[in-house]
Amino acid sequence: GRTAWVSGFRYRKGYGQRPCQLVRVSLVTGRRVAFHAAIYGRVGQRPRTYCRHGGGILQRGSYLWIVEKNKLWQVDPSPRKRVLQARRVWRIESPVRGSAIVATRKKIGLVPFRTHGRAHIYWFSLKLMRKRGVLDLAPRSRGRTQLGASARTRVPTFVQGATLDARGRLYLARSTLACGELVTPGGRRLGFVPGAEGIQFSPRGRRLYAVSESGARPYVKSRKPLTAAVSSFEWPGLLTGRKPDCGFARY
Repeated sequence: GRTAWVSGFRYRKGYGQRPCQLVRVSLVTGRRVAFHAAIYGRVGQRPRTYCRHGGGILQRGSYLWIVEKNKLWQVDPSPRKRVLQARRVWRIESPVRGSAIVATRKKIGLVPFRTHGRAHIYWFSLKLMRKRGVLDLAPRSRGRTQLGASARTRVPTFVQGATLDARGRLYLARSTLACGELVTPGGRRLGFVPGAEGIQFSPRGRRLYAVSESGARPYVKSRKPLTAAVSSFEWPGLLTGRKPDCGFARY
């Protein structure tokens, strides 16, 4: 609609002290209309913990799905509280890793961030994930608590965002703090906003929204390009853009 959810984290030098944060912003004015400072929960009966270094985010119905490196969180953002209690949490087992997230009607794909080697999106059945007792997401199933991936998709290095268009085709955002590129389903690479992470098409497919980490204050201090935190691009007008010059490897 007229608002967007943005995930992130409170910056601290210690990685373990970076709780996930959620901000809801108006796409008309840019103003903040909701804010949550932390998310707590537990995987089954394991010790209570909190979401760290919030990555990709999706909205399905009244719930938000937030992924970090080794956990996937499902939360209801409707309470007007600074701290949210997760509805459910799953642990992500290596080599599956979370940085971005993408979903069809029946599957969720966990997208890793890698600077070298081979990377894959691992896809999991939403129906099977929701079964009682499923706690871990991994390449292969093991027992009743560990759910295996139903498929995987090869992706390049430096991917920090992913989305599907109305036809179910996969688009990827690759970036560093200084440069970015958009990869189309046909493998075409276009120059994109530096620091590009989460990407999402508007409901009618006439806009492509992007969140950029290069707009965050700690990174601006490092003299990297200053960008808007959330950008809106005309679509398909963006397809007439220039080629990227980030120097990312092909795949």
